[in-house]
Amino acid sequence: MIHIKIKEMMPFFHNHLDGNSSKRLLEEILKIENISDSGKLVGQLFQKNISPLDQYITNELIAEIFFDEGNGFNEKNKLSKKYLLDQNNNNTFTLELDVDKNIKMIRFDPDDIGRITIDRFEISLGVDKINNYTIIGGKKYNNKIIFSTIDPQILIPINVESKQKLTIYFNYDDLYANGGELLEDTINDSESKDREIKSLKDELQMVYNSKSWKMTKWYRRLRDLIKN
Repeated sequence: MIHIKIKEMMPFFHNHLDGNSSKRLLEEILKIENISDSGKLVGQLFQKNISPLDQYITNELIAEIFFDEGNGFNEKNKLSKKYLLDQNNNNTFTLELDVDKNIKMIRFDPDDIGRITIDRFEISLGVDKINNYTIIGGKKYNNKIIFSTIDPQILIPINVESKQKLTIYFNYDDLYANGGELLEDTINDSESKDREIKSLKDELQMVYNSKSWKMTKWYRRLRDLIKN
């Protein structure tokens, strides 16, 4: 039954390079022993040097910029910029464009499949930095922006009286290749915060157990009575 469903999905993969991609995908999936956890394992098959399927992953990404001039965002009023994902992690994105008083808001879609993580994200309007942007479909963590959806967006408010230059700059990495490292950093940071919290609780308990705290108990009670 599982094999039948996989075969039904095969045409989905025929838009890559050649007509044999579906056959290769099926061959790799059938090697998976624990089919109940196949989702994670199939994703791993597309990572570089894991299996032949990595040849179907394109390194070309598309960023889209939508302009709201008071009537919302639409496909007619947008720009697109293609950029490449360097496997050596030497990735820098820069976009400059002119904005005027007619533009109320910009929607920046950095990656239409949510594949990248963003570091050192900077937006400037003229000489001023813009910090009041809104991330949709992602969150900031340790100065990185990590996306959780396939269509992440960043909303940038614009308020100018005359034409000015808007600059968007950031470094980016491949989430497919660095996801494990990112997860490990998250876990380590969480464990570090847990240790810090425990240490603070221990210090607080030491204060509660101290003679000075016990001797000033009457003073705290008197203070509370006065307040009430």
